[in-house]
Amino acid sequence: IYAPLFGLLFAGLSLIVVILRVQLNVPFGDGGNETLLHATRAHGNFIEYVPIIVLLTALLEWTGFSGISIHAVLGILLLARISHAVAMFLQTGSGLYKVTRIFGALTTWIILVLVSVLLILQTY
Repeated sequence: IYAPLFGLLFAGLSLIVVILRVQLNVPFGDGGNETLLHATRAHGNFIEYVPIIVLLTALLEWTGFSGISIHAVLGILLLARISHAVAMFLQTGSGLYKVTRIFGALTTWIILVLVSVLLILQTY
């Protein structure tokens, strides 16, 4: 269930970038527009982390790791990525921006390390 949910989230982030580029007439990059910069970084950050984590988690599941644990990891990752994406569209410097961005980024990084270590331990 998580792969298609991540796919939909990625599609939403992609659509936001496309809409902003059309509205601002910016075919590449961010054109110096802060909103478009935030949108492209939310989109880019997602693609930098989520595919490898989903792949590592699928391999972890393939080795027989607990289904409940897989749901926990990917459910928390989904919340973290939504939190990070929301943060990227909030006013920089606001308290909510800091909390949601730190939660999203830190949780994503912790999950990346966690599933990597668990996969190493599970295979040996």
